[in-house]
Amino acid sequence: MGSPRSTSKRGVVYCKPPFAGPEHVLAYLGRYTHRVALSNDRLLAVADGCVHFRWRDYADGDRVKVMDLEVEEFLVGGRP
Repeated sequence: MGSPRSTSKRGVVYCKPPFAGPEHVLAYLGRYTHRVALSNDRLLAVADGCVHFRWRDYADGDRVKVMDLEVEEFLVGGRP
C-alpha cells in the first residue's frame, strides 16, 4: 500500500509578491520562528542549584506563579 504522498499529481502554487518587500516578510516570520520558550524577564534568579522563574497558570484563573526547578531539570524542559 503506497503512502498518500505518492500521487503523481502536480500542483500550481499561486504566490503574490509581498507588499512591503522581502525584508518585511523575513521580519514577520522571524517573530514566530525564532521565539524563545522562556523570555529573560521571566527568569527571577539562579541560586543554590535552582532556577526560579515566573509562569502563568491558565488552569488556575490565569494566575502568575513562581516555580523553582533544579538546574538539570530546567535545562531538559521541566517547565510547565
